[in-house]
Amino acid sequence: MIKIEGLFKAYKKKIVLNNFSGFFKDGDFCALVGNNGAGKSTLLKILSHLELQDKGTCEIGGHLNTDDSIPLKEKMAFISEDIQFFFPGSVEDFIKQYKTFYPQWDGEFLEYLFSNNFVDRDTSFNDCSRGQKMQLVLALSLARQPQYIFIDEVTAVMDVLVRKIAIDFLKDYGKKKKAIIILATNILTEVDFIANKMLMLNHGDTMAFDEVSILKENFVKLRKLKVDDREVFHQKNCILINQNSDGSLTYMMNKDDFKGLDKGLSNNLERDKRDILISDLFTYLSATTRLK
Repeated sequence: MIKIEGLFKAYKKKIVLNNFSGFFKDGDFCALVGNNGAGKSTLLKILSHLELQDKGTCEIGGHLNTDDSIPLKEKMAFISEDIQFFFPGSVEDFIKQYKTFYPQWDGEFLEYLFSNNFVDRDTSFNDCSRGQKMQLVLALSLARQPQYIFIDEVTAVMDVLVRKIAIDFLKDYGKKKKAIIILATNILTEVDFIANKMLMLNHGDTMAFDEVSILKENFVKLRKLKVDDREVFHQKNCILINQNSDGSLTYMMNKDDFKGLDKGLSNNLERDKRDILISDLFTYLSATTRLK
């Protein structure tokens, strides 16, 4: 488990994490979302012992992140697109050298990449594309069987097919190993049906953090037909989420706001029966934040 209380971090006068508190249980897959500069990378670096918080506590598997615990570090994996990798040899040589540091090894994802020709073992490591290097680093990180996996925007540089395969492997790995996975991403559709938790940050502030199933209970989806121009769709708390293939529009409202509407506004409104997704929640919360 991961237990965080009052986590605060600032660079000079700029606050990048403002008293975040939260709990992650074993097996959680959390989508960490927010615009650039929201504080996502800083949170992951603090969890990974690459940076230290100014205030607050972070307990991971019974250890404080401020402890220089080798057993804890061995259970962690931090994967970021900002990490630069150079190696004077082939992909196979790189793997052999990397593997010597980790006695517990399960290269299932790695072998999948090779058998499906996403990466060639004999290719010079430095000649691999940025996306291929990220595939390898993710596969190598999973092969050493960590319990706490922190991923910062890595999937954005992968091809669409590999990205889907990687996310599916992460999901299965988390379930099988009861690992905690926190994935920072701006490609929200990749986590819509995968993550059971969502954490949204905005300039260091926590906009939302909970089980996705609980968060979506707070909202309703409404469907606006082309000919429907009722006043409710012009209210600032009724947020446009999506345009549908039939020309209709999908809006979202807070459930309490919806219940508080006059009957004249709410009568015969058509509900959009599709599930509320992480991407919907992000769009709604981003829009309402800008309106404040």
